[in-house]
Amino acid sequence: MRAVQQDSEAALTMGINVHRVCALTFGTATALASLAGVVVSPLYSINPAMGGPPLMFAFIVIIFGGMGSVMGAFIASFIIGFQQSFTSTYWAHTLLWGLASDLPC
Repeated sequence: MRAVQQDSEAALTMGINVHRVCALTFGTATALASLAGVVVSPLYSINPAMGGPPLMFAFIVIIFGGMGSVMGAFIASFIIGFQQSFTSTYWAHTLLWGLASDLPC
């Protein structure tokens, strides 16, 4: 996937089937998005904007952990999860958004 993304013509000359890689990537992304919808749908009412809150927290985790850093995103997800759990336990549930978006990067 990385070779096709960086230079599809060079990947084609190396014998990689570019169209198949693109199709498999699209299929994998579609399957993961549908799985996320199935997991999130019991938590929120089903409407076109039902993925807003989880998407916002995922965006905060990616920015906080670093773009392209899997370990950074893993650590950031634990920090954000701990912050959400701590905030909803000891303070008002409405503070989750403010504290999560104000974490230092």
